[in-house]
Amino acid sequence: MKKLTAALTLISLLLLCVTAGINGGARLEEIELGEFSKEVSRIVSEYENENSDGRTYRIIVKSQLKVNSLDAKDFVSGYGGLQVFQFDNAASADRALEYYGGLKSVEYVAEDKTVSINDAVEEENAVTSASEITSPTKPQADACGLTALKSYINENGITFKSQKTVAVIDSGIDSDHEMFSGRLLPSGGNFIGGDSSEDDWGHGTHVAGIIADNTPENVKIKAYKVLNNFGTGTELQTANGVYAAVEDGVDLINLSLVISGDSTVMHDAVKTAYNAGITVIAAAGNNTRDLGKSKYSPACFDECVTVMNISTDYTKKASNTNYGAPVDIAAPGIDVYSAYLNGQYKTMSGTSMSTPFVTSAASYILLSGKGQTPEEVRTILKDNRIMAVGESEPGGLWAEYVTRELNENNGVLFSVPEGKFKREFYLELSPENEGAEIYYKTSKMASTAGYVKYTSPIYISATTKVTAFALKKGCKISEPITNEYTSDFSSTDRYWESDLNGVVTKYKGFSSDVTVPEVIKGVKTTALTAGIFDAVGLNSIVLPDSVTSLPDNMFSGASGITKITANGVENIGAEAFYGCKYLSDVTMPNVKTVNDKAFYGCEALSALSFPDCTEAGISAFEGCKALKSFDGEKLETAKEYAFKNSGLTSIDFSLLKTAGKYAFADCTSLATASLPNVLSGSDNLFSGCTALKSVSMDKADYIGDSIFSGCVKLNTVNLPNVTAMGSSPFNNCKALKDLELPELTEIKSGDFNNTAVSGEMYFPKVLNVAQNAFDGASAGAVIYESALTCASYPANTKAALPSTVLEWLAPTSGKVYGGAECKEKAESLDLGESFVQLSPETAVWKDVSSEAIAGRAEVMFGVLGFNREYQWFNSAENAIGGGTPIEGANSKYFAPPADSEYEYYYCKVTSTDNNGETFVVYSNVLKAHTVTSTEWTVEKEATCTENGTKVKYCDKCGEVAQSISVSALGHKRSTTATIDYEPTCTKSGSYSYRCVRCDTVMSSFTKAALGHDYSGEYIMEKETTCTEEGVAYIKCSRCDSKKYKYFEKLAHMPDGIEVVIKEATCESTGLKGMHCTVCGGECETVEIPKTPHSFPEKKKVVKAPTCLEEGYEAFVCTVCSLESEKTVLAALGHDYSDEWTVITKATCKTEGTKAHKCTRCEEYKDETALPTDPDAHTFEITGYGEAHPHYANETCSLCNTTRVNKEKTKRNSSCVNCTFQWMPDGSGGIIITKCYAKEKTFTVPAVINGFKVTGIGEKAFDGSKFGDVTCDSIIIEEGIESIASKAFYKCYVGAIYIPSTVTSIADDALYQTRYSSKIICRENTAAHKFALKNLLKCEVISDIFVIAPSYFSDEHSGVIIASQKSGGDLNKILTANDGTEIYGAPSYKHGETEVFGTGSLISSTVEKYGTAVYKIVIKGDLNGDGVCDVLDAQLAETYLNKKSFGGKYCAELAATNGRGGEMTVEDYSQLVNTALGGSYDEEALSAEEIVNMYKAAVEKPTGYSTVEYSRKDYDKDISSNITNSLLQNSVSSYFQGRVSKDGVLKSCEENSSECEFGRFELSNENFSKLVSAKTKKTDGGTLVTLVFSGGENESGGYLDALANNVALNGGAIDGIVSSAYMLKNSVKKSENRSVMYSHYEIEAVIGSDGFLKSVRYVTELSVSADVTVMFGNATHNSVSLKRIVECEDIVYK
Repeated sequence: MKKLTAALTLISLLLLCVTAGINGGARLEEIELGEFSKEVSRIVSEYENENSDGRTYRIIVKSQLKVNSLDAKDFVSGYGGLQVFQFDNAASADRALEYYGGLKSVEYVAEDKTVSINDAVEEENAVTSASEITSPTKPQADACGLTALKSYINENGITFKSQKTVAVIDSGIDSDHEMFSGRLLPSGGNFIGGDSSEDDWGHGTHVAGIIADNTPENVKIKAYKVLNNFGTGTELQTANGVYAAVEDGVDLINLSLVISGDSTVMHDAVKTAYNAGITVIAAAGNNTRDLGKSKYSPACFDECVTVMNISTDYTKKASNTNYGAPVDIAAPGIDVYSAYLNGQYKTMSGTSMSTPFVTSAASYILLSGKGQTPEEVRTILKDNRIMAVGESEPGGLWAEYVTRELNENNGVLFSVPEGKFKREFYLELSPENEGAEIYYKTSKMASTAGYVKYTSPIYISATTKVTAFALKKGCKISEPITNEYTSDFSSTDRYWESDLNGVVTKYKGFSSDVTVPEVIKGVKTTALTAGIFDAVGLNSIVLPDSVTSLPDNMFSGASGITKITANGVENIGAEAFYGCKYLSDVTMPNVKTVNDKAFYGCEALSALSFPDCTEAGISAFEGCKALKSFDGEKLETAKEYAFKNSGLTSIDFSLLKTAGKYAFADCTSLATASLPNVLSGSDNLFSGCTALKSVSMDKADYIGDSIFSGCVKLNTVNLPNVTAMGSSPFNNCKALKDLELPELTEIKSGDFNNTAVSGEMYFPKVLNVAQNAFDGASAGAVIYESALTCASYPANTKAALPSTVLEWLAPTSGKVYGGAECKEKAESLDLGESFVQLSPETAVWKDVSSEAIAGRAEVMFGVLGFNREYQWFNSAENAIGGGTPIEGANSKYFAPPADSEYEYYYCKVTSTDNNGETFVVYSNVLKAHTVTSTEWTVEKEATCTENGTKVKYCDKCGEVAQSISVSALGHKRSTTATIDYEPTCTKSGSYSYRCVRCDTVMSSFTKAALGHDYSGEYIMEKETTCTEEGVAYIKCSRCDSKKYKYFEKLAHMPDGIEVVIKEATCESTGLKGMHCTVCGGECETVEIPKTPHSFPEKKKVVKAPTCLEEGYEAFVCTVCSLESEKTVLAALGHDYSDEWTVITKATCKTEGTKAHKCTRCEEYKDETALPTDPDAHTFEITGYGEAHPHYANETCSLCNTTRVNKEKTKRNSSCVNCTFQWMPDGSGGIIITKCYAKEKTFTVPAVINGFKVTGIGEKAFDGSKFGDVTCDSIIIEEGIESIASKAFYKCYVGAIYIPSTVTSIADDALYQTRYSSKIICRENTAAHKFALKNLLKCEVISDIFVIAPSYFSDEHSGVIIASQKSGGDLNKILTANDGTEIYGAPSYKHGETEVFGTGSLISSTVEKYGTAVYKIVIKGDLNGDGVCDVLDAQLAETYLNKKSFGGKYCAELAATNGRGGEMTVEDYSQLVNTALGGSYDEEALSAEEIVNMYKAAVEKPTGYSTVEYSRKDYDKDISSNITNSLLQNSVSSYFQGRVSKDGVLKSCEENSSECEFGRFELSNENFSKLVSAKTKKTDGGTLVTLVFSGGENESGGYLDALANNVALNGGAIDGIVSSAYMLKNSVKKSENRSVMYSHYEIEAVIGSDGFLKSVRYVTELSVSADVTVMFGNATHNSVSLKRIVECEDIVYK
């Protein structure tokens, strides 16, 4: 049985190897990282937490060759050689690890492990309002020198031009947090599944907040989410985040995470970053382990800068930090306060917090340029570790010097010992050790200032402490040395300069805390000069009482000032403290005047006491956002913007009389305002005061525009004397309780727009209410007692109008209430149901609530009416009446007293209506509960997630009187962790903190996997040879895992016999060596140098000479063909043959030629004539039919000799089915005489059996030959020149394409052609003129379609030129999807058509009519005419008759324009103007100017009596009800006529060409119908085109007008439409008949002399179906008539 098992195992391994050979040899196909990471996340998600032993069974292989997937359940591969296989059990995973580990192509194989963060400890209840935070991490930043570094950079004005990017590879970042404003770059990606990189755990946000708080603005942060909302991920997901950061080109990577054990996967990713020049900063971890003995990743990687935590006193390592040799530096990480989720802040601890402090310092190194590579950054960080952390641990971070090159040393020598001194002196410092540098700071520096480099003696003039230390690389720093020097003198004059008037002009001291002397050099100090403290870094200042005024801009340049004491100052100049945002302490008790912008932007100022101040200037305190109180009891004037956007919470200025516009605007903390003596409320006085609740302005008689706009919490206003208001004073006031304006007399439009009043609007003296006064407003009720007119109301409001009202509009919503007189007026005004008469039943608009708590609640009883008197009663019964009046309770508002013995209350209102009648209204009964208990009774317990309820009961009735909601308790985390599962060799253990109330998991962490125990002996699995590595393994004592060890190949054993393995040549080196006696392979190989070239003894002819050209010969290497020592061979000259060579053969009529030809080339000499050859004929077909009807008769074109040629026939199929018959045309071509086709669509070919078809003969397409077959279209190919009489006689054909080569068409070529045949042709061709003359349907196609540049998208601007020989579908042409920029491009030839500047051919297809269609995309419009330049040039060449389209004209112009052959805007303009008569540059003529030009031409020849011209007339009934011939015969004799100068039609002899000159006038009425007028330059002169609109006339009057030469309804030209006379006489009178004149057009060519050269008139008439028209013997309905008259070659006599 054992043998069988072994055999099966062997077979299994062999099959595995075969499979590996099949599936493991192909190159791996690469995919993008994004796709790879998504697939990895999918696999992790699908197979998460499925395995009881804690392993992932997910094997990661790195190999550039595709490996066998074995029995994996799922896999993904392709990024950077990474291949991931998911197995479903431990055995399969172990087998895969063993198998992949044995493949030579595999760089590494590993099982994916879980990554978790268990090092951060959150401090509960540490969340703080973001508004309280300035620099959250300042304590730690101070401790590690980052604060000092930032101060040094700011104070010295250092700026960094470059931008650096830090990748935070963590749980994501809360991008909406205020700490990251302007600091985040777009997300680097989510690598755990999903699209968002938003943080849902908090760790990544906290880490990023530390970096944001300690780096300048040009350090940007990029989030890479690799951990989920439990702080877990996997090694591979984390590695993918690192790979993404490398691809994004970041500068730094922060890894505040730790993986237990040595992670090969993570190490490979970190190496990739390191090799890309990216510095990786990694956390050491919080496991209290020596990293020299215990492996943690990435902390143990040599490529990382590893950071450990430091104690709170910064003298030793933190209690739980990892430590040891791999650690590079220490940094603070305990109780770090930083950003957290949802805009909050939280305290966290661990090496995760230490790491970003070092990352911040490293960013400064990169910005400064001191270090760029990872090793340079590491060196600078380690060189600046100056805080000792025990004897054996690395120093702590001291970031102040990371951008400067500093050293460390132990000692500093002071030139003066500490103690008292009698006079100022200079203190010199020197290092104990040579080469060290000294850094110092003094007690006179700012408390936040760091050490500065010692470069010169320190000036000591007052009591000062000096602290210094020396730095030298390689030396450990000791504690800094401090000496204190105490001043023993009082004179400070040397620091000051002042003039004889006592004005201080200069301060020469260095202190930031300044006291200005009262006397300087014997002169009393009276004033200061602005700006004298700007360079000091002023912190505080004390002024003597003798200084009474501060000048303008006094401290605006000393913006760092925080405190000032100036007891004597009475006047503060403009902008004295402008922008002093740190000023917080001001003592100036005698200030009387504060000028404009004196304290503008003093954001830290919280309180001011100016009790004697009478005036605050413009914007005096604007922007003082923290200014909550202002003691200004004597303030009389507050100018515009005085306190705008300040932090005032209340205003009580009893003496204030004048308050400028916006004086208190945008004070968002202001709650109350009392201005009893202000006489007028200025515009926007309180606008934007969103917290304002009450305002009192007792004396104000006017309130300005938008005075309370946006005061959304305004509840109460007291404005007893306001008689007038500006625009929208209460706009957007949404919380008003009541609005009473007792003196207001008028309400204007817009006064109360967007105003909301919960109670009453009361206007006792308002007389008139305008429309739109309450747009967007609402109120409980509106009471008017004196109104005369009322045109608007708040929405859905009850309005009470008095008897004085004369007129009002009905409300769109709500009701109007009034007395009996109002009712009468309402009925007279027809106001319907919108009016309600006041009565006890209708007067109540808001009743009281049924219950309230005595002493705590206020109720209201709202009643409509006039002269209302309120009285509240208490009662022992729940009923109206019998109660006792309550003294003083005479308002609509009432609060039940807490100490009353009564339980019930009600209100009685007495109201007098408009007629003097009195009615009484009672409220509901109010039940007042008494609640004395301070304890709440729990009605429903609150849980962790659900609210509870607490109530209080009435002392009297026992009912629930008050109820409140109790917030959910929230979860409470247990203090001990619950074990979810223990760690194994490969899987971390899981532990969780749960809620002690509901057992919900609040957070979880893992304990590192135990790791394998490989303590046994290695077992040799494969022996080592000189060709293969050896393999041995140790088996884990806890599981079946194996650890493999590989042994290098053994050395070869050479046989001692040296042989040549590869011969050397003159082109390559050779190789020689020995062979191994064990494996037979090559060994001990040595390179053989190249050999010399091998040249033969004789030279070789490389290039042979010819008759006219030299050749050469040379020595040529026989191995590599190198040529050497070339020799020229002379040209041979011609060698003419003695034999004759025939050049031109002789024919039957002409001689030939012969000559002697050179034997070596094509040169001839001695050319001689050959006699004619009687048998050398040139036959051409002249006919058919001698031997056979279709055999060709041929005639020699030279001598007229004839013959019959059976090889050439006139059929193109079998004889009985010939499609065409033809006959010779006498000039070598043929004319088609018969067609037998029956196809729906067919083509008339230009060539048949080799003969050129020149014409289509008479009745060639006789309809009888087609039978009943209807032909859709006939296409005549290019090249056919003529169409004979009745060629398409009686054909049923839809369309006939006639090419431009057809120049001759018989007038009756389409005689009796049916099926409404349409002619398709080009413009101005013979076919086009034929169609117009015969009034046929015609589709004109163009060679060129132009689409304007706007057709294209941004990436394809330009035009499309579609050139086609005939026809085509424009929609198919508009499909170009490519573009080529062309400016004066060369011509492109397509077939026989050459198009100028077409650029690239996009496509070429064959469309209908059998012609080529192609399209080109180009762009460029230098002359700005909307048409592309190459098209402009093409048109120019065409119009200039440069028919080649080859751009030759452009080339000629470019060669002579003096611009080096380049076309310019001017050149294109010249081309177009020359071609089109300047119409591109000339301003277009108006329609009036064009009409006058035409009239002038008509009136020009006043001295001539007659005019001669050739005249053509065409009439065609296009309704097909009247035959062409009948219509022509009916009117043809009437077309010639004589026209006098007055425009009246006269008689004229038939066919006479001489008639009197006609003026062809149009009346002014006719010209009023002008639709368009335009001109165009032509070779014959200026073409004027006038188009007139049509008209309609009933009952035949219009025809009468036409016949009698009277212009009417559209204006026909006098004497022209003579056929109308005939038409009129043929119309039989009937009812409702109508004639429509649909179109009229004049085209006149005017010569340069102003005379008419030709005139063409087109008129279209249509007669409706109700009209009967008689032509000859037939009656027709619905006749449409088109009339064309052409007068050409006009000559005046």
